Amino acid sequence: MHTLKLAFALVLLVYLSNDINAQGTRLLRHPTVSRDSIAFEYAGDLWVVSRSGGTARRLTSTPSLEIDPYFSPDGSQIAFLASHDGQTGIWVTDTNRAAPKLIAQIQSTNFFITYAGEVFDWSPDSRRIAHQGSE
Repeated sequence: MHTLKLAFALVLLVYLSNDINAQGTRLLRHPTVSRDSIAFEYAGDLWVVSRSGGTARRLTSTPSLEIDPYFSPDGSQIAFLASHDGQTGIWVTDTNRAAPKLIAQIQSTNFFITYAGEVFDWSPDSRRIAHQGSE
């Protein structure tokens, strides 16, 4: 009987530790909302999910960090800050996971400290981005 209680306690402990660890990974940051979708950063990559719920889709998967996503007014593109292939700046990708394009290079040795939370905004027609330091 003592062995049965010990085995039950061990199984319960394993179950609870897995549940606690699973809850610890639910952090998402900097959500941005379009008419149909929500994009956010998680674990250094960008993800998108329907506003009605469901499974999130990974938009980026790189060894570098992608931060501060921001939807275009028409919801078809997402601008974000990143450093890819030695080029640091504002990048744009569409919501269908197309390869990101660099649209504004930023020179900074402390990029993520200097530019995290940088303000940038789309033009109403979703064709251009205005950002701090632009002309």
